[in-house]
Amino acid sequence: MIDGFRHFYPSKIQYTWWNVRQSPTRRDAIGWRIDHILFPPRLLDSVMKVTIEEEVYGSDHCPISTVIDLDKIKES
Repeated sequence: MIDGFRHFYPSKIQYTWWNVRQSPTRRDAIGWRIDHILFPPRLLDSVMKVTIEEEVYGSDHCPISTVIDLDKIKES
């Protein structure tokens, strides 16, 4: 499986989880990237974009979104 975010951003540091019970926290941009979108290699050509939506609040995690071109998915 291929980590979609790491495929598009091989050296970017961005997190999906922050410990809300300790400091430093999300405000300080210190966390972990424990949420992933994984793709099998045969589908990678159809993945257009993977985004960590760190501006979305409401949890100690933030959502990850992806855009997939369904027309590019090849029959296996």
